[in-house]
Amino acid sequence: MTKSQRRWLLLLASTVFILVLLSATYVALTRPIWESGSRGTMLVNDSGRSNGGSGYAGIYDVALDSYWRGPRSLAVSLRDGQGDPVQIHSFNIVSWESGSDNLTIISDQWTMILVRNLNTSEYYVAEWSPSGGGEGLGQIRPSWFGLPDTYYLKLTLDAISVA
Repeated sequence: MTKSQRRWLLLLASTVFILVLLSATYVALTRPIWESGSRGTMLVNDSGRSNGGSGYAGIYDVALDSYWRGPRSLAVSLRDGQGDPVQIHSFNIVSWESGSDNLTIISDQWTMILVRNLNTSEYYVAEWSPSGGGEGLGQIRPSWFGLPDTYYLKLTLDAISVA
């Protein structure tokens, strides 16, 4: 191999190394990094109450996430149940605010209010109960998830975690 060929090979190897390094740096700097959020569950029952009925009952995992330089989202995914009546599983979240008594989550379609549990401050809860005349804890509606308002719905989230 001549001196000229070695020089070109060294130049080519150096160029490839620099391009790989720049690509890795770009990916690392532009990838969203998890900032804060919460995990919880959502109980859905078509009987209109938390227990009983002969129809659908299911438990969903819930994830509320915020990413640094990235999106905020609320996602529900079926953990256990026969079928999946929930029609809307993911929401873009505009903002959320965690207070001493409640957690307010604002999407581009609704405002959900979860009340801090009275016995412990470790989680928030919102509940819709049509058998109680639509009364419940906080502010939540089955229709936000594509369900009829005749469904019972209870969403529980852990206290907000920050990375």
